[in-house]
Amino acid sequence: NMARCRKPVKRLWVSSLEESAIRKALSIMKTMSAYDNLFNAGYARARADWLVGMNGSRLFSVRYGGKLNIGRVQTPTLAMIVQRDAEVNGFIKQKYYTSDLNCGGFILSSARIDDENAADTLVSACDGSTVTISSVKREVKTDKAPKLYDLTTLQREANKGFGYTAQQTLDYTQSLYEGKLVTYPRTDSQYLSDDMAQTALDVAKLCDTYFGFGIFHTPDIAKVINNSKVSGHHAIIPTSGISTADLSSLPTGEKNILTLIATKLICATAPAHKYEAVKLTGICNGTEFTATGRTILDMGWKAYAKQTDKKNDEKSLPAVSEGQTFIVTASKGEHFATGNYDAVIIGHSQLGKIPVSMERQVMTIQTQIDDILRGIEELKKSEGSKFQIKAMERTRKSLQKQLDKLEKANQDDTLTFEQLGIDRLFVDEAHEFKNLFVATKLQNVAGISNSASQKALDLFLKCRYLDEKTGGKGVIFATGTPNATPSQLLQTA
Repeated sequence: NMARCRKPVKRLWVSSLEESAIRKALSIMKTMSAYDNLFNAGYARARADWLVGMNGSRLFSVRYGGKLNIGRVQTPTLAMIVQRDAEVNGFIKQKYYTSDLNCGGFILSSARIDDENAADTLVSACDGSTVTISSVKREVKTDKAPKLYDLTTLQREANKGFGYTAQQTLDYTQSLYEGKLVTYPRTDSQYLSDDMAQTALDVAKLCDTYFGFGIFHTPDIAKVINNSKVSGHHAIIPTSGISTADLSSLPTGEKNILTLIATKLICATAPAHKYEAVKLTGICNGTEFTATGRTILDMGWKAYAKQTDKKNDEKSLPAVSEGQTFIVTASKGEHFATGNYDAVIIGHSQLGKIPVSMERQVMTIQTQIDDILRGIEELKKSEGSKFQIKAMERTRKSLQKQLDKLEKANQDDTLTFEQLGIDRLFVDEAHEFKNLFVATKLQNVAGISNSASQKALDLFLKCRYLDEKTGGKGVIFATGTPNATPSQLLQTA
């Protein structure tokens, strides 16, 4: 209390610029102490920014000889983006087949078949044959209504629906907020506080009037009320200002965002979507075939989300009973699996036997020596600690001995399966995995731990070495048959 004020202090907390909301906030102001935990949380974030950002930025800038910015939020977010980008770039379509039986009003399909010849054989055996329905399973399921928008969810759906960037969505929403048409946009909550219940109900009715939803239910506001999940600002919803504003004069971007927010409020307070899921199972020539479908019982909230929900529902199936038979026409279906990996590492403890290329070891050690020499020169110019200079000289000499030993060594580059402890070494020519991507791919396969950074670094170096040995095509380890047939089997000694 630098001002030495002895009078009671209360804080005005406003989440909307509507006059009614401001008046209400003025009438229920709380003492400053009620917000101590929010202050503590903000202070902790500031300290973390300093500890991680300042120290991390200095460390990595010195280590890698350039200005690098490390941040509490920025760095892990960037890591997530890089990892996801690598997964997308490394996506491999894996072709497989099914035998499909046309029963007239619906199609039964076999399980996945990897061998095309086996699929052709099954099609030939079933074509013109009779299939008997052995099982009909029906189950009523529900899709719960979605939550209200926080800023991140709004940005994601605006990008999906209209192609807006995150900044564009924020700008449009901020403009709507300043125009008193939506509540505060920078929120991470998808719920409302209990004091917003009546306001939300009134706004939902206004949305129905001015956006023409034609709602057939009474908005269930209780589903979007949760005080424990509103830490600072509540979810984004329209305000009563939409009743007096000229919505037709809004720019297209703002109009689209406002429509999204209004639609979400209507959907979030609507009944659940209900449907009956049906699974048919049939037997033909001793092989099991299945078909799935759904029959909508109650559109619920999806009746209002048609304009933004582009997902196609499964088709409904005709009324079929157990024991019913059909004469079928068989055909072969071609599909692509969505897995990112086509092999598994087993016995990875043997990876320690794979040598790292001598060239890469020399390059790594030489880089360390060069860094030390630059550090020694800087210390001498600034008349730094003689003790530190001597310590760095000892380290340099030790590294130089390792370098001399490596350069004299005659490394045998021959690889055998016995040395690797691996049954097969496959090279997929159709997908040229290169450089870091090889290591990224292997680190994400079962059996490789991402937690130990040193092990990850060692693995990276080994993968780079094997990448070089295979002419830049990349490698995959497996002890069994991979899901996708490799285009080439690498022959080793």
